[in-house]
Formats: sequence, structure tokens, C-alpha cells
Amino acid sequence: MKDGHPVHLRRSSRHRHAQTHSRHEPHAGSQTATRSTTPPTRPTGWGQRLLRSPAWVLGAMLAIALVVELTSDALRRLFLPDIGGITGVALGLVWLPLLLGGLLWKLIVEPLHREQHASVTRLREQRRQLEAEAQRLDFDARLLRALEMADDEEGVFEVTRQALGLASPGRPAELLLASSDDASLARVATADGHEAPGCPVARTGDCPAVRQGRSLVFDSSENLATCPKLRHRAETPLAATCMPVAVMGRSIGVVHTTRPVGQPEETIDAEADRLASLATRAGARIELIRALDESREQAATDPLTGLANRRTLEARYRQLERDEATHAVLACDLDRFKQLNDTHGHDVGDQALVHFARVLARASRPGDLVGRSGGEEFVLVLPRCDRHEAVEVGERIRTLLADSLATSGVPPFTVSIGTADTAAGEQFEDVVRVADAALYEAKRTGRDRVVVGPGVRPEAVAVDEPRHLRSSG
Repeated sequence: MKDGHPVHLRRSSRHRHAQTHSRHEPHAGSQTATRSTTPPTRPTGWGQRLLRSPAWVLGAMLAIALVVELTSDALRRLFLPDIGGITGVALGLVWLPLLLGGLLWKLIVEPLHREQHASVTRLREQRRQLEAEAQRLDFDARLLRALEMADDEEGVFEVTRQALGLASPGRPAELLLASSDDASLARVATADGHEAPGCPVARTGDCPAVRQGRSLVFDSSENLATCPKLRHRAETPLAATCMPVAVMGRSIGVVHTTRPVGQPEETIDAEADRLASLATRAGARIELIRALDESREQAATDPLTGLANRRTLEARYRQLERDEATHAVLACDLDRFKQLNDTHGHDVGDQALVHFARVLARASRPGDLVGRSGGEEFVLVLPRCDRHEAVEVGERIRTLLADSLATSGVPPFTVSIGTADTAAGEQFEDVVRVADAALYEAKRTGRDRVVVGPGVRPEAVAVDEPRHLRSSG
């Protein structure tokens, strides 16, 4: 914390988080914090250079010996002029090693000792960084494997709950996420064994980390430049880390954790690395799941009305076949739709189709299958209902259609409906074929009505003619 501002770039790892989460197009691997570890380098101080050059060492020692000898001789002549030659030589031999040893210690040994100590310190720090990096990579690998096995968003949330406890051990942590079509944040995961930190942010635009698209680290809730949602949350000051979660290039969530003030920087850095990895990996998996869901939805629905297409109806009907109860099918066809298209244009025709799809949705029950089988033809499957009970649903459709058209702005039109049930056959195609025959009868007898199909096998029903005659509506 500098001058009351949140520390975004505490160390090199913190710098990586800020750069990573400020991107607005996060993809798997693009936000993951990365480190480049430099291999240990040999100290290059002058003392070690001297040791690696014997000539330099020998020359230095001779120079020192010469200086010491001259100094000793001068001192002897100055202070001990009466001492004889032999005694002077003896004193010189005593003083010379002492002075030479002191100079060697001061000029060579002590600098070497300092450099050695610094080298050991650097090696220990590099070892600590390598161990931290290995732990981060191990966490990231295990997290990636777990997320790859999550088939839906609930599976991602379950993995996130476990990962939060590992990324921020012993501390409250949570994942707040917005749905794909809403900006409201909801708590979808909390670290196992802990209560949620309780961030009160309600919308994505209210969270600074989400709004800015980068990680934020707050050293104390009492600092001037702290998150407003963190201030006054607890009786004692809190520190917090917030990592935005991006899906499809847009930040729509945040991984949030709190801790006591004054934790070691190494601990905060390691935790921030793991939370950044979790935010990146979880966001990437959610993005993939939503993209797959959207793709499946597009393949399963009619793009104009949003109803299920025929293939989807058949697949869902096969699931109903496991139930031995009777199921009814209503085949619906808009009357004189070609004439409506020719008179008012295809845009109005599309409006009529969409309007009728809404009527079908209103008339159906929860669990009913509603779909568009093609053109102006629609199918409604009623589980646990026979063809006679389906008549009531068909009449409700006709009534709702007539009432809604009065205020819709769409030109008036009617619908003919035929009903059949599983007495006509076990396969979806068999039941629809009999319902089509009843629909033809409704067209033939005046349109705008519901006709019950015969409870016979489809081999006894001719449907080639209805398809041909119904082309005119």
C-alpha cells in the first residue's frame, strides 16, 4: 500500500496478474499467470575474479608483502633505531604475517564471504520461487483435469468449491457469477468448510475488479483507496483479493477472498497465483459449456419461432416411449397460409408463424412438447393424454388464437387440427401419420376445427392426398 492506494503490483507475480486480468478477451491459457525462472548465475564480484586468476593473486600478495616490508622497516628505523639487524629481522617476521593476514582478510576474504552469503541467499530465493512455481503448476494441472470432466455449469461450480479451499486454504472465498443474459451477480460457489466472505456486490458494474477487468488486491479495508464493498464489512480490518472471471471476452464474475491484515507477501503472492489460475480456468470452461449449449440449442430449435424442430421432437418423444402411458399428438396447420403470404408478404407470414407459436406455448401444459415440423405445420405432444382428451386442448388453441389476433396487428387467420394417440402405433412417425389424416379431414370439412383421428394402425390411413391438398392451406 502506497499513499493509501491498493497495491495492484506488489511483486513481479502481482504484475503478471494485473496484466493478465486487464485483457478483455480471456481464453484458456491467455490469462494464466506465467513465470520465467532464471537459472542460478555464478557471482561475478572482483574477489571471485581474482581467485579465478592465480597471476592476479600472486601479484597482489607480492605487492602487499613489499608494502608491508617497507612499512615495517620504516617503523623499525623510526621507533627502534637501536635494535640490531637480527632482532629487526625477527620483528619483521612477526609483523609481516600479521599485517599481511589482516590485509588479505579485509581485501579478499571478507568480500568473498559477503559474496558467498549473497549467493546462498539468492539460491535459497530461487529455490523458493521454483518450489512455488512447481506448486502453482501442479494446482493448475489438477484444476484443469477436474474442469475438463465437468459437463455443465453446475459441475464447474462443484469443482470451483473444492478448488477455492485449496487456492485460499483456511480462508473464506467465493465465486460470484452472472448468467449469460443478466448482469445480476449470484453466489454460485463457496470454499468447502467455510462461510462465504459475504461480498454484497449485486451487479457486474458495481464490482471494481469486474468493471476494470483486472485483479485487485486490497491490503486493508481501512485504507483510503479500498473497495467500497469491503469497507465496514467486519469489526476488524480486512484484506481482500478479487480476480475477475471472463466468459466470451466479457468479465461477468469475480473470485473473491478475504484475509486478516498483515499477511506475508509471499503467502499473498502464492494465493493470488492460484486464484488467478482458478478464475482463468473456470471462466474458460464456462465459456466452452455455454458455447456448446448455444450450439445445441440452435441445432435443436426452429430459428424463427424458437420452438423445437422435428428432429428434437422425435428425440424427446423417444424418451416418452419408456412410459407405457398413452400419449396424444396434435398436428396443427395454419389455414390458407399461402394466400396470407401472397397477399401481405413474407414478413407478415413470419409474424403469423411466431404469433401462433406463442399461442401454442400458452395453451400447452408443463411437460408438453411443442415444435414446428416445417412450413406452417406445428406439432404438440401431450404426455399421458389420449386423442379424445386432446380435443379440449385443440379447442383451447383455436379460442386463444382468435382472441389474441384481435389485438396483435397480424391479419386474421385460423388453424386446422388433427389428433391421434399411441393407439395408432408406438413410433412417433406412426402417430403423426394418423394425426395428419385427421388434420386432412379437418381441412376437407371446412377448416378451423379439431378432428379426432381413428384409433387404427397407420397402414390403414392414406396421407399422400392430405399433403398434396394441404399445400393450398
